[in-house]
Amino acid sequence: MIAALKADPTLKGIDVHAALCFLDSEWALLDLPFQIGNVWVIYPGALRKRLKKTGPVSRETMKRLAQRLALSLPPAAG
Repeated sequence: MIAALKADPTLKGIDVHAALCFLDSEWALLDLPFQIGNVWVIYPGALRKRLKKTGPVSRETMKRLAQRLALSLPPAAG
């Protein structure tokens, strides 16, 4: 992912973390997201909550990151 951000120098020094977000999955009420190595395994509601937290990265920068990653890491063909 770091290589995907190199094209935009304004994103230098920003930490990006990988996540596997399972859509249409059933998590028990008390199941919590967890990490395997540096990758979060998470459900959409928990990911949304984490992304909405206030932190050192502005909304504008988050949008810029998302656009850069979407361009560099297209979805797999189905």
